[in-house]
Amino acid sequence: MAVALLTLVVVIGLSAWLDSGAALNEGQATAVKSSFSFSDRNATAFFESLSTPSGLLRVYPGSNTIYLSDDQQLDQAALTKLGDISLAGKINATMEAVLGGLYGGFNTTSCSYGYWNGVDVVLGAYMPVPCQGSEWNMYSGKDVSLGQNYSPLPNNGGFVVKETEWGGPMGSGYTQYADLELYYCINLLHYGDYADAVAAFQHANSFWNGQGFADQAYNQSEGYTSYKLALDLIAFKALMNNSHTEASVVSYNSTLNQVQGIMSQLQGSEGGVITNYLFVNGQVVIPPNTYENGETTSLFVLAE
Repeated sequence: MAVALLTLVVVIGLSAWLDSGAALNEGQATAVKSSFSFSDRNATAFFESLSTPSGLLRVYPGSNTIYLSDDQQLDQAALTKLGDISLAGKINATMEAVLGGLYGGFNTTSCSYGYWNGVDVVLGAYMPVPCQGSEWNMYSGKDVSLGQNYSPLPNNGGFVVKETEWGGPMGSGYTQYADLELYYCINLLHYGDYADAVAAFQHANSFWNGQGFADQAYNQSEGYTSYKLALDLIAFKALMNNSHTEASVVSYNSTLNQVQGIMSQLQGSEGGVITNYLFVNGQVVIPPNTYENGETTSLFVLAE
């Protein structure tokens, strides 16, 4: 019953998100729309190319790895928004059979969902009160391999199955990462902590240098990570669409125009979004050995 209720809440939350064009539109202000260039048709074809016999999506074309969380949750939401109900339904059905739902059950001891990451606040799976207070940012994610031919996953065809779990104390380290601050912002906004939501957004954007987010995770040789651009836009739209926070972030319009200008250049030839990029002589350059990734593409779709 708890799992069924959670699934219902998430679906309703996603529907509201799709209808409004941004999450958390309570206290409705002027609607903000995205302006970056993006082909939904090509993105849909890209997701179809990631499909596996198990019903879940692999990480990128040619990959032999399937992540149970948080990739499947994001992919399912993006496909729903794109109108590919068939593939979205396959993901949902398989996750229901394997995990008991897209997010698993809620564990009151660990104060988290069974399969939950900070990014899931984008989909309406918030860290509940009182967990969203002191415990919200105290754990960092770690990748766990469940092995090849993972028996609970039918027809997995030899794919290596992994998941990302919370584990390991992080302390206040989250403040050094733009994405974690943006997740925190969205969660705070949901619970009506408007001042702290704005502060988290502003701190995340203090890492913006006009080219990308140069936070603690930034690697000069690998470049900037693309998904943080989409997260920034999602959080900005949520804040702008809320009358309690709109005035506090409207000055970031120019920053988000820069962000969207770069986003317009990151959809690859296969329809997915490139995971990372360099900035050379004022131009976006795609580094060698990078690829188009399902999770990143999902966030771009959700940011539209």
